[in-house]
Amino acid sequence: MPLFNWFECHNGKLKYTRKNRIGSEKEDLESWTKIYDEYLSRFGINEEFQNFMQKQIDKAIKECEYLETGNRKLLNDINMLEAKIRELMNTGKNEISSGELLQVLSKFQGYRIDVKTITVAEYFDLINIYKKQNNG
Repeated sequence: MPLFNWFECHNGKLKYTRKNRIGSEKEDLESWTKIYDEYLSRFGINEEFQNFMQKQIDKAIKECEYLETGNRKLLNDINMLEAKIRELMNTGKNEISSGELLQVLSKFQGYRIDVKTITVAEYFDLINIYKKQNNG
């Protein structure tokens, strides 16, 4: 899938999953689900998102424990987890945009990368190579 289509799908325009312009919204959703599953199996979920989801799970467990026991001490734990979740939600706000990242990768490669011709797999492979060569 071209990277341009990937970005459009992430913006809710799932018709960009179509190979030719024929299809339905239901087919678009099925295609997007299959494409995204392939992406996750190849590249996985990043560590920050896993950490964020784990905090959400921990908070839900503490809330259930509080409802079962009425132990008010658990409210402190819940509040601390909520603060950590808010902190994690704000960490991504200073990241560069996908367009800016494409410019950085273009400079790294030594030529302009065309968003309509580079595939999603090539793009994420290039990001991984860039990270390895720049220590993280």
